[in-house]
Amino acid sequence: MKITAFRIALVVIIVVAILIIIHAAWTLAQANRTVGDTCACSGVTDMDLYNLKVMSVFMLLIGIGLLIYGVVMILLPMEEKRHIFMEREGITERRTRRSL
Repeated sequence: MKITAFRIALVVIIVVAILIIIHAAWTLAQANRTVGDTCACSGVTDMDLYNLKVMSVFMLLIGIGLLIYGVVMILLPMEEKRHIFMEREGITERRTRRSL
C-alpha cells in the first residue's frame, strides 16, 4: 500500500471525523444532563437546550458520514475509484491491442 497525498488527506478526514463525533457526543451528553436544571437566572432556556441537541445530532451524522467516506476510500483500491469516477462522468474506456 503506497502512501500518497490522497491517502494522507483521507487519514486527516478520518481524524477530523472522530474529533467531530467525540465533540458532538460530549455536547449531547451535556445538553441531556442539564435539561430541567435550567433556571431563569442563567438565561438558558429549554428551547436553547433543544436546539443544542438537534445541532449535536446533525454533527454526529456528519462525523459518521465523514468517517465512513474516509474508511471506504482508503480500503477501496485505486482502480475501483477510477472506474467509479469514469462511470459517474460518463467516460467510456476503449482499450486497443497496444494499450493491453
